[in-house]
Formats: sequence, structure tokens, C-alpha cells
Amino acid sequence: MAEKKTWKNRLATFVPRYIPNLLVAGVIGFMQMVQRTSKEKVEQNFIENSKLLEEQAVLQGGVPFFCPGTYIENQRLWRKVSFGRDYTMSYGGCEIIAVYNALLSLGKELSSGELAELISHFERRGAVRGGLWGVAPQAVKPYFKRKGYHVKKTWSRKEKSISRIGEESDTVIVFSYNNGQDIFDGMHTVNISKDEEGKFHVHNDYRTGPDDQGRIVFVSHGPYDTLAEAVSNLSEGTAASICVIGIRKKV
Repeated sequence: MAEKKTWKNRLATFVPRYIPNLLVAGVIGFMQMVQRTSKEKVEQNFIENSKLLEEQAVLQGGVPFFCPGTYIENQRLWRKVSFGRDYTMSYGGCEIIAVYNALLSLGKELSSGELAELISHFERRGAVRGGLWGVAPQAVKPYFKRKGYHVKKTWSRKEKSISRIGEESDTVIVFSYNNGQDIFDGMHTVNISKDEEGKFHVHNDYRTGPDDQGRIVFVSHGPYDTLAEAVSNLSEGTAASICVIGIRKKV
């Protein structure tokens, strides 16, 4: 006997499959105005995060979760780093980590203090529902444009449109559903860097593997020949893209 579908089952499948990405973006953009993070809370988070990240940057005799100059792959370990009204970077900070990783791939290495300021920036500009839903895609493009980069964006899921962004960019940020068949599996945002040979590498996609000492740690995955191929392998192949942002250095 077939299982009867509930309204939740239908909604879970209907939204990622049939609701246009631009409409989803409109809802997310509108929700930026709901439950904003107070100025006092942003300042408090900055003070606490600056101290914590600096301690990690100089940690001796332990395994820090933040090492300046390396890609952040381990968002799930960022439970002590505050973000927004009452949340943490492990819960809602994937967009900020994607921006950090994208900057690193462009040759810009942020210090612990600069990363704390990056978190504050998106708490003020872009946090959705005070950080509950992370950061809106609409806040990321202006950030890079103000920094002097060329930025292109597509809401399309067509392989040609996505691969074109990859061909014309030095690094990419991708917002996606974790599961293209179930909205309740949530959303995630990653940076996909591009190496000197034009191959693509996905960062902070919750993949694990052995390090040089045989310990199981979070790792990047790739290389992929095209950006579309890299996107199709997000979340172990179950993801569906919402927004793809390509960033290129100005010559």
C-alpha cells in the first residue's frame, strides 16, 4: 500500500522543484528586514569572536578549528563563534565562510580580527532573520563589488549558464538546496575555487577524509573539469543550485 503524502511531503518536494529561484530569493531578501541583530549585539559578538579567533590563530599543542591562510572546511566545529542574534557560525555561517574562502582563493588572506569584522559586516548587512537563515545571496554580490572585483550572478540551473560563470570567473560562491527533492533538508552555501589549470575545488561541503597523520578531518573535494560538474556533486550529488556568483579580479 502506497504511503499517503501529507501537505509537508508535498511542500518539501514542490518548492525546490517548481518555485523559481528568483521568487525564493525575493522571499529571502524580504526576510532580511525581520528580526534584525541589534547594534549592541553585533558589537558584543565582535569582541567575543575577535578574542576567540585570535586564540585559535596562535593555539599551541592543540588542533585549532581556525588557521589563517587555509581554507575553512570545518564549519560544524564553529559552535563557539557567535553570529547574529542568538546563533553560531556552525549553524548559520556558511555564506560568511564561503566569502572568506573566496577571498583566500583570490589571494586575500584575512587575519582573525578581519574575519571577526567580516562576520560583523554580514550581521549588519544581509543576515536573514537575525542569522537564523544565514546570509541572503543579495548581500554577497555588493560586498565583492565594493572591494573592486568583477561579479557575475545567475539564478539559472542550466549547465551551460553555470559553466559559463565558471569559465569567466576566478572563484565562485554557490547557494543551494541540500536536497533538490526536499526543502526541509535546508540550504547551504560553499565556495568553489579554481586552480591554475582551470579545475574546480569545492570547500566546506561537509566531506571528510584522512589528513597527513591519518586523522579523519573535513576536506575539500574535486578537482572537477567544469563548474556545472562541481555543482552537481554538492551535498553528495543531491543538491540543487539557487544562485551562482562568479568573482573575478580586476586587471
